[in-house]
Amino acid sequence: MKNLSFNYLTMGTENPDWLTKFLSSFADTGYKPKEFPGHEGDLQQGRLDIIDSITTDYFVMCDPDDFVNVSVMEKAVDFLEQNEGYAICFARELYWDRFGKITSVQNNRPFSLDRLKCSPMELHNATVFRTSMVKEAVELMGDLKFIRFDWALRLIIANLHPVNKLSEIGGAYRFHDDGCRDLDSEASSQVIGKHETVAALIQHGLI
Repeated sequence: MKNLSFNYLTMGTENPDWLTKFLSSFADTGYKPKEFPGHEGDLQQGRLDIIDSITTDYFVMCDPDDFVNVSVMEKAVDFLEQNEGYAICFARELYWDRFGKITSVQNNRPFSLDRLKCSPMELHNATVFRTSMVKEAVELMGDLKFIRFDWALRLIIANLHPVNKLSEIGGAYRFHDDGCRDLDSEASSQVIGKHETVAALIQHGLI
């Protein structure tokens, strides 16, 4: 086992079959993902609960309606251990519909900060973070409240430190009934807080 922890929020996962499939990712791996209840309507506080609790050098923040390839996440840890300047190593993802059918596969292009600025899905759940560098980014965010906290956090970290992308499939992301959970979405002040658009993050000196 690596110096790695897996963490997930149960809030918002209504389908118990999805949770069962998620937990099956960890059968016979030696890892036991840690459950956090989250806070209704406040993803940021739920994620901060996870980050505050981390005692391992590396961690993954999962969604329990998705799927994680643990062996690929261990390869991401190997990369980070060999490349101390990197904050993040992530892998490609499949996209499922609500019935478990593959609808698309993430591209195999190297990581691009510009693409992350346009799409939160560029760097999603099949992601290993270096704990110390995440905590550094959280401190920079101060008291700002983010609706898309995951995206803002990733942008800030990726602006500070190099990010690596593995060519292997590290997980699967499940689309819910509406079929359009943020894939290829653009940052817009109409759907996120005014201070968390790309322009505002630049103005705040965060990216």
